[in-house]
Amino acid sequence: MEESDWSSDVCSSDLIGVLYSANLTNGKGGINYADSDWVRALRHGLNKENKSVWFMPSQHTTAQLSNKELGALICFLKKQPPVDNVVPKHELKPLGTVLTFLDKFPLFPAETINHNATYADDVKAEVTPAYGKYLAISCAGCHGDQYKGRPANGPGEPPIPDLTSSGNLGKWNSDQFVSTLRTGKTPEGRLLTDYMPWKVIG
Repeated sequence: MEESDWSSDVCSSDLIGVLYSANLTNGKGGINYADSDWVRALRHGLNKENKSVWFMPSQHTTAQLSNKELGALICFLKKQPPVDNVVPKHELKPLGTVLTFLDKFPLFPAETINHNATYADDVKAEVTPAYGKYLAISCAGCHGDQYKGRPANGPGEPPIPDLTSSGNLGKWNSDQFVSTLRTGKTPEGRLLTDYMPWKVIG
């Protein structure tokens, strides 16, 4: 594991704020989490003080994992070698504060998570709509809860497409869908932008 893989990344906007991703190792500047702390953060989007972590999309990534997969993820994170990397404090600008207040900027994921929900111990990997729904929760963060797409998030970014049968993707067959996620190239010959994390998903 390269140090850069676990160093802080920065999400920056001169108008909204500057947010740093956490050092997830137990090195200097990192975190020292017990299993319960990991569950609290990954399942509920809460830190040790029971306050919402900032801008971590738990609700669309780890919150709804099966107990088996969440346990495997926690085991993996705990096994990472310590990296010394002191992360600066977040800086939220006035516009970021206003957008957060108006529910236009997803700064506090814990507010959108059902903390009383229960989760399956294991979810069998199979080619079924039920398993597809389990996997597609990560798509909802960008494409919307109904996967109908939405306007671009900001200047210079592309509109987020409709993933349902009413969108262009509804014209693709299964092989074309898989090929697009594997290669980043649609059946029409269009290259996906870096705003679509196909390299990670595929």
